[in-house]
Order: sequence, then C-alpha cells, then structure tokens
Amino acid sequence: MENKNKKDKKYKVSDILRFIWTYVRKYSRPFYILLAVTLFISLGESISPYLYGRMIDSFLGKQIIFNLSLPGLLLLWSVLVIIMVFARRVTTRLIVWIEVMIEKDFANDIVSRILYLPVKYFYDQKPGESFKKIDRATSSITMIFDSLLFNFAGNILNIIVSLLIMFKLDWRLSLINMVAIIVFLIFATTFRMKKILVIRKEVNARYNKLFGNIGDFLANIFTVKTNTTEKYEIKRVEKEYKSVIAATNQSMKLWTQVSLGQGLISWTGILLTVILGAYFLEQNIISVGDFVSFLLYTEIIYRPLWSLTNQYRQMKRMIVDIGDAREMLKEAPEESGQAQEDIKDLKGELEFKNVSFKYPERNQGILQNVSFKVPGGQTLAIFGETGSGKTTAYNLLLRLYETDSGQIFYDGIDSRKVARQSLRSQIAVVPQDPSLFNESILDNIKYGKQNATMQEVISAAKIANAHVFISALPNGYKTKVGERGVKLSGGQVQRIAIARAALRNPKILILDEATTSLDQKTKFAVLDALQHLIKDRTTIIITHDFSAITQSADQIIVLDKGKIVQRGKHHKLVSQAGIYRDLWQTQQKHLQEKK
Repeated sequence: MENKNKKDKKYKVSDILRFIWTYVRKYSRPFYILLAVTLFISLGESISPYLYGRMIDSFLGKQIIFNLSLPGLLLLWSVLVIIMVFARRVTTRLIVWIEVMIEKDFANDIVSRILYLPVKYFYDQKPGESFKKIDRATSSITMIFDSLLFNFAGNILNIIVSLLIMFKLDWRLSLINMVAIIVFLIFATTFRMKKILVIRKEVNARYNKLFGNIGDFLANIFTVKTNTTEKYEIKRVEKEYKSVIAATNQSMKLWTQVSLGQGLISWTGILLTVILGAYFLEQNIISVGDFVSFLLYTEIIYRPLWSLTNQYRQMKRMIVDIGDAREMLKEAPEESGQAQEDIKDLKGELEFKNVSFKYPERNQGILQNVSFKVPGGQTLAIFGETGSGKTTAYNLLLRLYETDSGQIFYDGIDSRKVARQSLRSQIAVVPQDPSLFNESILDNIKYGKQNATMQEVISAAKIANAHVFISALPNGYKTKVGERGVKLSGGQVQRIAIARAALRNPKILILDEATTSLDQKTKFAVLDALQHLIKDRTTIIITHDFSAITQSADQIIVLDKGKIVQRGKHHKLVSQAGIYRDLWQTQQKHLQEKK
C-alpha cells in the first residue's frame, strides 16, 4: 500500500503546480505583470454586461450609474474596450515569451539528466518511448501555464465578480445560478474522474509502445530495407494505433457522459433564470436593463465554468504526462553516491582483481573471479566466443556497469573512486558497429574533441587511412554521411570511427570486434590503421577473430562462460590444447578450403 501511495503522489495537482512554479519563478516579474493584466481583462469583461444593462435602462428613462449621461457612459465603455484590446496584445506577447523560456529550461533539465543516466536505463526501454514522454511533458507544462494558470485565474475572477454584481441586481436569480454552479463543479470534478485517469495512463502506455516501435525501425532502417519488412512495420504501426484508438474511444465515451451532465446542469440554471427573470420583469420586480444584464451574465459565468472544468480535467490528464517525465528526472545519475576524484593524466595501467558480474535477468555475459593486469602501453586481447563475457569486461572497463564483487584499478586507483567523465575522457572505443550521426564527416570525427583544429582532424584521418577516400568525395570532409553512415561503406565507416578515436589521443584504447564484420581486403586496410593507432598506448582488444593485432598482442586471455581458461601469447596458446588452439585450427582449415 505504501508503494502504491508513493506512485500516485506524482498525480496530485498541487504537486505538479509546485513543480511548474519552480520554472515560472525564474521569471517572476513578467509573470506577475502578466497575471495583473489578465485579471484586469477579466474584470473588464465582468463589468461589461452591467454597463450594457445600464445603457438599456437609460433609453427607458432610468438613472445611469455615477450620474453619467448616456454619451459619458458610452465613452467610459469605449475607453475600457480600447484598454482591454491593448492589454490582450501585452498578455499574448508575454505568455509566448514565458512559455518558450519555461520550455527551454525544462528541456535543458531533462536532457541534462537523461544524458547522465546509467546505460542500463536506455537498455531497458526504447528511445522513442523516452522522446514521447519528454514531448508530452513539455507540451503539458506550457499548456498548464497558458491555458490553466492564466485562464483559470481570469475565469475565477469572472465568475466571482459576475456573481457579486448579479446579487446586487437580484439575489433570487443569483441564488439559482449559484446553486447550479456548485452542482456543476461537483459533478464535473468527480464524475468518472478516476476512470478517466486510469484510461489516460493506458493511452500513454500504448503511445509509448507505438513511438518506441517507430523510433526502433527508423534507427534500423537499413535492416528494414534489406529484409523487405516495410509492410510488416506498417501493419505493426496500424495495429498499435488501433490499440491507442480503442483506449481513446473509451475515454471519449466517458467525456461524452460528463459533457451531457454538465450541459443538463448549466441549461437548467439558464432556463430557470430566463423563466423567473421574465416573470420578475412582468411584475416590475426588475428592470429591462437588469434582465438583459442577467441574460448576459449567464453567458459570462457558464462559459468560463465550462472552461474551468475542462481545464481541470485537462490538468488531471496532463499531470499524468508530466508525472511520467518527472520520473525520469528522479532517476539517479551515474555519478551518485560518494565523491569521486578526477585523474587528468592516466599512464594506462589496468588491473582486474577477482572481478565478478552478472547482468540482471540474463545468464550470458557473466564474469567469475576474473583477474588480469595490463602494464601501461601494452596490448591485451580478450578472446572468447559469443556469451563468454568479453564484452562484459569492456562494459566494466568503461564503468557502464559496476562490478558485483572484486575491483578494477587504473594506475593502481580503484575505479569506483574515479569520476566516470574523467575516466572516459581518456579512453577511446572503436566498436564493431560504429554509430555515426547524420552530419558531415568532419563533425563525426570531431565528435570526441569538439575544439580540434582542421589540421588535427586531417592528421587523425591519415592515421586511420581515411584521408585519401575522404578527399576524393565531392564535398570532402563536409560530406554528409546519412543516417548511421549509410552513404559510406562498412570499411569507410570503421576508419572514420578510428579517426575519431585517434583525434582524442587516448591513453587507453578499446577495440570491440573492430574488424570482425569486414571483408578481407577492407579488413587489411582497417588493421593497418589500427596498428598505427595502438602504438605506444594501452590497448584492450575484444575479439573472437584471429587478426594480426590479436596475434601480436603482449598477452591474450581466453574467456569461457565467464572464467579465464587460458592466458599467454599467441605462439604459446596455439601450441597448447584448449579452446584457443581448437578455434585457431578451425580457422586455418577454413582458410585453406577457401584457397
């Protein structure tokens, strides 16, 4: 029960308003100006029906307020209208400016938090889901600020002032409308509200799934094309939308019931006002002007009343949207807990000491009491088949995950005492499937070192054997690479990734299956580039491929089911019975058969 209450807390109106206020208060001066002008406009709207009634009475010989003549009253009303027109222009400009600033601040906060979340968070959900949550929350915050905070305040003032004037004109007609308003508000804020919020959560969940799938296939468009699954993805989107529509239809049925009830209550109040008001007029209990004022005030109070209740329900729905995004803000960043130090100049010595690790809900990729040491400037190849644990070692080296037990040392310092940003800034990775942004080659190479000069970029490209092919492109370094580098070959993408790593001039280099997926000719070009890159720097090669750089490594460890089963140099391991020699012989046999 305690967990349930904790979860439901994010849906409280007061909680969300306090959350929004943390952004609004940064702009308190324009906010209060805007609020004052908005209330002035509402006050002017509330007085207008009373002035109309007085003008009608003046034509019938009745006394006008403030002993004004009819021209004087018309002048007063005209001045009021002109001031309200200019006031509305002021509110429009201020609202837009404050909304943009709030949206900017909120987006910065949530993006800043997301970028520093543990990698596990992103493995647990699709990027499209996170994007949709942010999009809905950003829209909801600006809508609550605009439509609710200001319209809400203005509408409340409209109703209060209108009722006060109505009571001054005739308390009996006013009482009818006051009772109708109370019944209207109770009905609108309670009838089916819990069910509506439950359905809203369901609609959000289905939208998250829908946009998660859309983001997934857009990020993997090459796989979609090569497997000709366009129709499958279209059908999947249609199926998910049917699910969204079904939940939305449930919500609309409830809204229809609420709207019918509201309509019945409001029209009952209006009808009683008209019938009783007509009777009072016939009996000379009220004047014609008073009767007209009452008819106008029914519009003044019931229109904002409908708006208020709709805004309240919208707020309840938007609270769900903002609550989802706020949960992301509550996620603990990577660098939480004890203070951690920066290491500005690593020498590159690495050590795993009795390291064990297991992914939650996974039986593959485990490590069990793994120990090894790599002196600075040397190369270690971690060899093993899929699921043996070698990629886990790479994840732990980057502190994408923390060990379950044991320690990892950098230059003799426990990795848990080192700030992740400090550590990663001195490590470069060349993965099997490099991620390139749909920007220029120059932007992609400079991604790891934004302030690099053009000469530094070219030097890094030469190390990666990439400068020649880049220069041959029509736009050279300004060539756009397409989504995930689709305009380039696999070898070209790999060499750009190598150039990016070289530009960072890392103390530690990690090669994660960097040549496995390449053809032989391309592999040799990439291997030549890697030979230049690994020179004089600590290098960890994650592989199951017997490449030249693997064979020349200073030491090789062989992982099997999370344990080190062999270690040594290539020439030693191929002479020993074991996994390494078996796989080596299999590869050699395969190469002979291809000849």
